Amino acid sequence: MKFKLSLDLEVNVTVRTRDRDGRILEEIKSHNVTLDVGRTFLRDSLWCPTMPLGSYEAPYADPPLDAVGLKEFAGNNHRPMFVAVGTGGVFQTHSYPGQGTQTEVSTRHGLERPLPVAVNMDPPDGIGGSGGFRQSGNFWQWMKQIEPQDTSDPYQSRDGFSLTYRCIFTESEISFAGQAGDYGLAVPVSEFLLLTSAAFPYVAPTYVLGGEYKVLKANNSPFEWTPPGGVQQDYFNGFGGVKPGPDVIGALAYNISVPVTKTPNITMEVLWELRS
Repeated sequence: MKFKLSLDLEVNVTVRTRDRDGRILEEIKSHNVTLDVGRTFLRDSLWCPTMPLGSYEAPYADPPLDAVGLKEFAGNNHRPMFVAVGTGGVFQTHSYPGQGTQTEVSTRHGLERPLPVAVNMDPPDGIGGSGGFRQSGNFWQWMKQIEPQDTSDPYQSRDGFSLTYRCIFTESEISFAGQAGDYGLAVPVSEFLLLTSAAFPYVAPTYVLGGEYKVLKANNSPFEWTPPGGVQQDYFNGFGGVKPGPDVIGALAYNISVPVTKTPNITMEVLWELRS
C-alpha cells in the first residue's frame, strides 16, 4: 500500500512600509513559490539514513535524547520513525470489531482502535518515567520502527522532492497468539499512523478523554491480558507514568483504508510517501 503525505505549502508573504511614527503606508500580500532547492531541503530535513536500533530495542528515557543514534533527534529536530496500526475508522467492515467512527481529518488525535505490534519480552533500560528505569515482565509494543532511508535509491526517492518511509511487519507481528481482543490470527487492519522519534513505542497511540483505553472483546466486555510468564502489565495508556496528552505524542499523519487482513502466514509492508 502507498499513502501520500503532502507538504504542499502556501506561505503568505507580507511587505509593508511605515513612516517614522510606525504607521503603515503601503502593504502588499502575496503567495510565494517554493523553489526546487527548497523542496529538496524540506525533504532532506525529514530523512534519516540510520535508525538507532532494531524496532524492539529502541531505548527511551525521559526525554529520549541521549540514546546512541538519537542525538540527531534532539530538541525539536524529531524525524519520522514509527508506524502504528489499528482496526478503527469508518472503512472497517468486519463484524468484529465493527465499523469505527474516525475519518481522515487534520484534528485527529491518534488511532481509534490501536493494535499491539507484539509482546516485547523484558524491554531494555531507559523506557518510561523520569530518568528511565527497567521492569521485568512482558509489555505491549504498539509501534514498529521504519527502515532507514536512502535518497539515492529511486525506489525510496523518485526525485529530489519525494521520500518513501518503509515499514515491514513480519509474520509474527500484529497477528500473534495473545493479541489483545478477539481477533484470533486474522487481524483486519484498517488504520495507519505515522509517528516521529518523539513517540513512545510502549504507549498506546490513542486518546480517551477522561479515561483509559480499553480493548473490548466481541461481547463488549473488557479484554484482560496476562502475558507469558503470568506477569500482568496492562499499560494501555502509559508506561512507567508516561501518559499521552490530547494528542498522541509524535503523531504526524493518519490514514484509514478498507481492512487488510494480516495473518501469521504473511508479512505486511507499509510505504508512506512524503512529497514536498
